[in-house]
Amino acid sequence: LLAEEGAIVKAYDPRAVPIARKVLPETVNLVESPLECAEGAQALVLMTEWPEIVEADWKEIARLAREPHLLFDGRNALDASEMQKYGFNYRGIGRGSSAPIRRGAMIKA
Repeated sequence: LLAEEGAIVKAYDPRAVPIARKVLPETVNLVESPLECAEGAQALVLMTEWPEIVEADWKEIARLAREPHLLFDGRNALDASEMQKYGFNYRGIGRGSSAPIRRGAMIKA
């Protein structure tokens, strides 16, 4: 949908690229690394927990991205406070806010 609305969309997945090329619109630019994907991006969406992504250099990713530095973590795989420290407006999907969640804390809906 974003690509259809004219947004520039880049995607990186170390394992799904062959399949993605078949199903994604041609306007989606499939790239070779998390750093290449982040370069110039205003928003990043994490949708997988592959080590190549979760263990990437997030400080460098933040440097390459642009304002407003949105980061949507669909897997809650990243440390919220660390991402905020790097300047991201972090949203862990299902967490409800960008505040870090303590392990074992009870969350009320």
